[in-house]
Amino acid sequence: MKQNVAQRSSTWLPGMPITLQLRMALWTSGLFVVLCLILVTFINVATILLKPQQLLSISIIGFLFVTIGGGFGAYWIAGISLRPVKKMSDAAAHISASTLSTRLSLPGPQDELHALAATFDAMLDRLEQAFEQQSRFVADAAHELRTPLATLRTNLEVTGRNAHATLSDYQHLFVIVERAVIRLELLVAALLVLATEKQAIKLQAVSLLPLLEEIISDLQSTASDHQVTLHLEAYTTTSLYGDEHLLALVFRNLIENGIRYNRPDGTVTITIADSSIGVH
Repeated sequence: MKQNVAQRSSTWLPGMPITLQLRMALWTSGLFVVLCLILVTFINVATILLKPQQLLSISIIGFLFVTIGGGFGAYWIAGISLRPVKKMSDAAAHISASTLSTRLSLPGPQDELHALAATFDAMLDRLEQAFEQQSRFVADAAHELRTPLATLRTNLEVTGRNAHATLSDYQHLFVIVERAVIRLELLVAALLVLATEKQAIKLQAVSLLPLLEEIISDLQSTASDHQVTLHLEAYTTTSLYGDEHLLALVFRNLIENGIRYNRPDGTVTITIADSSIGVH
């Protein structure tokens, strides 16, 4: 019902919407007609009441009155017509990164200004989505990069404090550092894929057992810090079809959350089983 009323109020003839240009033309024409009627009435009254030699002066005065009145009337009409533009300008001036949810929502007839406000609101929708996506990306990047960096720091600190570290210890440290660096490279590549929304996912058969063993090895230091034991139960060596890097992100997040939100002396058990219809 409200929509029908709005449609009737924004049209003056069937199928002909009242645009801003048409509205200003109608108002200006109406003002001109009113001023002409005043001028004609004024001259007719002056013709009856005044002498012929006074008509010229009165006509000039009437013409000046109509001209000045028309100027003020046109200024008033322009002010009313452009008032929504001022509201839009004020609203846009107060929009910032923290207030992207603000919308102009310009009321009134469906004219050019309303279309401009709707276009501006649509642009704000896209900007808000872009900022939200950027915030999620930064949060995901910080979360994903934290684990390999923590692994690097922990192992470097442990080996550095060991005054009796052997060549074998340093070789083991080198393997851990190399694995963490590779992990960082894969994380950066995966995060760039998510950030740019490119379809660069490589689907292939991924062997779950070595993938989970590597993840558990990387998270051992984190589990020790939280006094949590990691336990892997593999009843099958089956593979899963998917993107290895993205699957690693998922499994790593699940196991890491199990560690961080566990109780002291708790256990995180990862089980790989195949019930003949899929992996569990």
